[in-house]
Amino acid sequence: MTITKAKIGIVGTGFIATILAPQIQSSKKARLDAVSSRTLAKAESFVANYPGAIAVEGADQLIARDDVDAVYIATPTSAKEDVASRALTAGKHVLIEKPLHSAASFKRLSALARQKASC
Repeated sequence: MTITKAKIGIVGTGFIATILAPQIQSSKKARLDAVSSRTLAKAESFVANYPGAIAVEGADQLIARDDVDAVYIATPTSAKEDVASRALTAGKHVLIEKPLHSAASFKRLSALARQKASC
């Protein structure tokens, strides 16, 4: 039986992304497929250390990729809800590092995730 690896995309190239990316890359159950940044040059610099990962400019480009199953949101707190909402709406699994902006933000994202899961 062949086990398919989960294909992960990371939105953001900051400190937390640098900690998470090697863990994904070394996983037997997941692979780092794409990384986005606000500039393509920054994403390209980041993925240079991760063979097979694609550099993408902007979160929307990453979210739109058919080869990404799940999106890890490694953005500043102020952008997390917006990016996560777009990813959930696109049918992606979403992982968010803490914190979110507020409890209300968490409730909105949780409701959207439940709604998408029941579709």
